Amino acid sequence: MKLIKILEFIAISIFCLTSCQKKADKALSKKRYSLTIMCDSCMNKRFYNNIYLTSENDTINPEKINRNRINRTISFKWDSLNMGKYKFHIKTVFQKEYSTSFALSGDTTIIINYNTIYRPACFITKTEMEKADTIEFAYRSTGCSYHLENFMLVKEGNLYHLTGSYKRNGELIVIDKIIFHNIIDALNNIETQYRIKRQDIPRSTMNHEFFLLVKSKLFYFDENYSSDYYMYGTLKERYILNTNESN
Repeated sequence: MKLIKILEFIAISIFCLTSCQKKADKALSKKRYSLTIMCDSCMNKRFYNNIYLTSENDTINPEKINRNRINRTISFKWDSLNMGKYKFHIKTVFQKEYSTSFALSGDTTIIINYNTIYRPACFITKTEMEKADTIEFAYRSTGCSYHLENFMLVKEGNLYHLTGSYKRNGELIVIDKIIFHNIIDALNNIETQYRIKRQDIPRSTMNHEFFLLVKSKLFYFDENYSSDYYMYGTLKERYILNTNESN
């Protein structure tokens, strides 16, 4: 009889402990945590095109984006996340995606250094472009509307194979053609012109951004000058819109 009571007591004790543990685990899983992901100056140059978190069942956009001009960093923050496994995704203007997986069990800050992949540059020389096997460039406009287009040049002897796409009246236009090497002069001219302060050109409500990637060096410039004076437009008309071989 005593043995039965002892066994009953043990069984009840185990049940109570298990129940308490489940309640504790449930309460812990309901607790919300903050996450801050800090990126270096490369992404602070707005090199990213899309940023989000994914969990097992959800996709979550950042709640806050803060730029630190002194430290040249940019941080993305989420204030109310459940404990669990997540993956951070960042897609560049060239549609390359990088991701980092981690487990969240408390308020967390993660620092990611993309400067090991891309090195911001004030200027990329014509010689550097001529020596590169591939060159990528992109244009993005924001403000009253959003527009992004990106292209790649692959060196083929004295010519370049140009691929990429842009949208015209909502229709995706795909570019795939061979062009002459003097597009390098046009890209170099964009860099040179952007270094000149143009006080006499009217401002625009649109913001224009240009990205040039040669190997790991990234040149970036943004302005809100009138698009009529935007140097990228000249390059696009001559080398991208032109249906004939450019010369």
